[in-house]
Amino acid sequence: MISPHRESIAANLELVAGDLSISKLEDELGSQWARCLDGEDHAFRVISAFHRCIQQAAKAATADIVLVDLGPNLGAINRAALVACRHIVVPVVLWVETNYSPAVWLQLAIYLPLTLFASLFLLQPVKGAVVGVQWALRMHGFDENAPDGNPPV
Repeated sequence: MISPHRESIAANLELVAGDLSISKLEDELGSQWARCLDGEDHAFRVISAFHRCIQQAAKAATADIVLVDLGPNLGAINRAALVACRHIVVPVVLWVETNYSPAVWLQLAIYLPLTLFASLFLLQPVKGAVVGVQWALRMHGFDENAPDGNPPV
């Protein structure tokens, strides 16, 4: 497998630039989302292509942190990139910094407790919602008529 092209920006900073040719994948990615629900292996490989690309670039650069910058939409390419990410930073932080430039101590006083709250108190309800959606859509073991080898829960 070919490793993605990386540009050296500065010491310990590299960039994997996007390309307009990636936009050709939009239709293919869009059609594969529904096939993922059907459990098709090819669909999962297509959707997880960004994840594999990010992992290869990070390994080649021995990177500890990878930042992914997305456009302001939820198209198929951005959804695939979001699936590839472990953490998502909401643009509100950047907006607050750009428009108000609060002191660092104030940002820490707000964002650290907010992050702790979101991590601890929202985990259970969000996880419950995900499992509820999986049950409602009969996904991941909740299907009573699952094919052989996939027993229902």
